[in-house]
Amino acid sequence: MIEALGLVHFWSLIIAGGAWYLQRDNDGAFGSRFPGPGVWGMLIWASLVPGLIYLIPFGEYITLPNMQVFEVEALRPEMGSQTAVWLPSLLTIYLGGAGILMLRTVWQWLQLQRLPLQPTTQAGVYSTTETLPPLTLSWPKRAIVIPDGIQPVPALIRHERAHLQHNDGELTLLLLLLHDALLRNPGIGYLIKQWRLAIELRADQAAIRLLSEPERKDYARLLLDGHRPACGDELSLPCPTARLGNPHHRDVKLRLTQIVANRPPRLGRNWRPPLLCAFVSAGILGLASAATSAETGIGDRRSAIVDYVTQTSPVLPTRCPDLGIGQFMLEKAFITVNGQRVPGYKVRLGTVILRHDVRRNGTVHNPRILDSTNRCFEAEAANALVQWKAEPQPRSLQGVVMKMHFGISGEDPDELKEQIANLNR
Repeated sequence: MIEALGLVHFWSLIIAGGAWYLQRDNDGAFGSRFPGPGVWGMLIWASLVPGLIYLIPFGEYITLPNMQVFEVEALRPEMGSQTAVWLPSLLTIYLGGAGILMLRTVWQWLQLQRLPLQPTTQAGVYSTTETLPPLTLSWPKRAIVIPDGIQPVPALIRHERAHLQHNDGELTLLLLLLHDALLRNPGIGYLIKQWRLAIELRADQAAIRLLSEPERKDYARLLLDGHRPACGDELSLPCPTARLGNPHHRDVKLRLTQIVANRPPRLGRNWRPPLLCAFVSAGILGLASAATSAETGIGDRRSAIVDYVTQTSPVLPTRCPDLGIGQFMLEKAFITVNGQRVPGYKVRLGTVILRHDVRRNGTVHNPRILDSTNRCFEAEAANALVQWKAEPQPRSLQGVVMKMHFGISGEDPDELKEQIANLNR
């Protein structure tokens, strides 16, 4: 989970930087490269793609042939680096911080839903005594709110109705929650800010569509007054607003330019190739990160010994050269003969160490050889492990290490030597 969030944070910064470069104003045509809300929405989704791909359990849809195994000894999964040990606590802290920010946003949304409203003569339009700019309320109370003291001119109402038509209030709430879930990541924050500017530009076009030039100037003045509450406020626009040169006021300047000129911004370049490149690169990044994680065993290694409930009978390879009869040590052990346990002998012929993954339903997949005493046992070990099944797990496990011992047993040492000789042929 932490890895997926890291991918989203990293990729969103790259997307935001590229978007800033593509729509910057450096050709004398102010706002000519600014795209519509659809483009910004796609860029936000492109920022999430690597993390989403990383979380897809591709192994759940991959099956391997059913095969068997000989003797197995389960080992505790490797603990990994010191960083991996701290991942649970880091994730808890991350989710706690994100939850606090999201609760704050939801509380603010609830406060808007509880505004004291008075109906007006226009359907769906309400007035309020609270000091705030004109706005639309999202679900469940979809309404236009005009504060007392602001004249509800038709252009202003058309602007707010355009927001209702495109469900901008609901989308804004979802995007703000996404921003909180990512701990106010600056890349996602920039993209959301530009998306909100784009929906304002779209609503302005709906408002001025039927206005004459003097009426457009009056509407622009109304917008300007809403952003300049009082002289002397450092956060407000300059008083008087001469050039609007401050970069913090670029969004207002872009809206005023569009309103007065009655000319929606035309893109100076095609945004389709950059969008396609963003999604393709995001997919490659997510797949590459998932493959690297599976290969290196980065994953959940916090569990104790995996409890396997299904184990199959052992099968030795038909041929295994270079075993050497004299290199093995006989061990006294009890063996089962005709259903009875009797004294006998056993010999360990070789050992294979594998790494594998366990799905949530307990099935084993993706075995990888780490080490072996003889390569002739590796194929049987890998093929055998996928036949095993563990108890259902609360989450998929990656990088579990298993040590397999291949051996033979018999009542007589000469019988064991004959079996070894047959494997050497």
